[in-house]
Amino acid sequence: MNLFERIKERTNMRSIAECYGFTPDRGNYICCPFHSEKTPSMRLYEHDYHCYGCGEHGDGISFVMKLYNLPAKEAAQKINADFALGLDIGRSREPQKKTVTASQLLSYYQQWEKYAFRVLNGYYKLLKLWFEEFTPKSSDDNPYPLWVRACHELPKVKHFTMILIQGSDEERRSFFINHREEVEEIAAEYHKYIGE
Repeated sequence: MNLFERIKERTNMRSIAECYGFTPDRGNYICCPFHSEKTPSMRLYEHDYHCYGCGEHGDGISFVMKLYNLPAKEAAQKINADFALGLDIGRSREPQKKTVTASQLLSYYQQWEKYAFRVLNGYYKLLKLWFEEFTPKSSDDNPYPLWVRACHELPKVKHFTMILIQGSDEERRSFFINHREEVEEIAAEYHKYIGE
């Protein structure tokens, strides 16, 4: 497996777009950075993109190549560094130490915090809607499963969201270290229900 295939295997087009400042809409569209437009026409697929406005298409590496005007190898190096993949891109066969700068880590952390807040806030609103819409009318009614889910998950999701809004730097760092996988699980559930 060559370097480009390994990068493709370890990343996806949505995370690459988000890392470089784009926020996909519910249909996985963004405004194309390669031509002027107001309505998003670039669709992100799992490992590729296609702009239905200008016809530009490719994978994550070609997206970074064109976005930053880089040759393929430098684009691969940028993704490798920005996502802390630790892939050996140099000529040496000896294992290379990961060289992730403090600013790269800070950038990754800040991007993750924004992503986590969007997911948690969106899921919190969805849970609140379920709680209000599906509250049993009487004690004889069988509770609707989405109402039960909302009852169980609302306190935790609200707590997580408040850490990101009001938590100290230390509390937010601790949240990042200890709850990243849980946020990913919540994101998967949220995206399943909103159709992303």
